[in-house]
Amino acid sequence: MKYNSGIRPLPDESVRDQYVQHYREAFPDTHLLMRRPFRIAARLGLGLYNDMTAHTEGTREWLGWIASGGEYSQTGEPNALSAMPLRWQQAPVGGELTGSMSMREIFLDEGSQTMQLLRESPYHLHWSGQPL
Repeated sequence: MKYNSGIRPLPDESVRDQYVQHYREAFPDTHLLMRRPFRIAARLGLGLYNDMTAHTEGTREWLGWIASGGEYSQTGEPNALSAMPLRWQQAPVGGELTGSMSMREIFLDEGSQTMQLLRESPYHLHWSGQPL
């Protein structure tokens, strides 16, 4: 997925890792989840988070990162993303429903697609969304 104009990309790995360390120090008894399976998430046993659940393209991209790892396209860092397909066995994996679709679209119009994406996801259903 492409970033919208005006949204600044994340910094490179050394800076991202500093943020993670600060969060761990500030919240030592909290499970932290990351949107992308960065190497530090794999190394520290952090959970994963999809903020676009039910959005087909965004969720499939997220699933690809978890399955295969690979390049972080915003910074061009090869191998910045780690394959973490079994992360759910060690830490929470969850998300939230996409804000780009209405609840009617997510559950009624695209309900079968939403359910298929959830079946493909390593969720043990820890997600939230907007009220109906």
